[in-house]
Amino acid sequence: MNKNKHYELEFYKPKGRWFEISAVEHCNLNCASYTHFSPIAQPKYICLNQLESDLKALNNLVGDHLYGIKILGGEPLLHPNLASVIGVVRNYFPQKQLMLFTNALLLAGMDTYFFDACKAAHVSIVVTKYPINKSMFKNWTEKLLALNVQYVLSNSRGCAYKIYAVVPKPAV
Repeated sequence: MNKNKHYELEFYKPKGRWFEISAVEHCNLNCASYTHFSPIAQPKYICLNQLESDLKALNNLVGDHLYGIKILGGEPLLHPNLASVIGVVRNYFPQKQLMLFTNALLLAGMDTYFFDACKAAHVSIVVTKYPINKSMFKNWTEKLLALNVQYVLSNSRGCAYKIYAVVPKPAV
């Protein structure tokens, strides 16, 4: 029996002020309508030391006035040390909403260390709408449910999302 709650939220608009972190510049897709230069970018990863320095300064400037942080790219799952990126962000913003945006093509192949970091940091994995096959969808949704990691399916419409969320119940 599945102990997770399933929610469908029609129009969710992010509240308050957010900032975005590009974990990588490049992507694993070549979308024609992509608003960043990721499809043509050379592989480039955010430097953890620079990220830590920037987040420390940012926290001192806007920490109390910030609602949340979005980790994106390119495709952030291409970062070889994404779990550490998540840890650094959570360290400087322990109470803020944290969302990781991905096309999910690499999600099922991510290691346990990544999923443990997401779960510990209370990351919402936001899967953006791309045509994926049903077996791929089933593979990563089953993995996230089994690992008790929160995820959201997103159809973006400007700044609003039509989302379907599975929110794991806390372990007893």
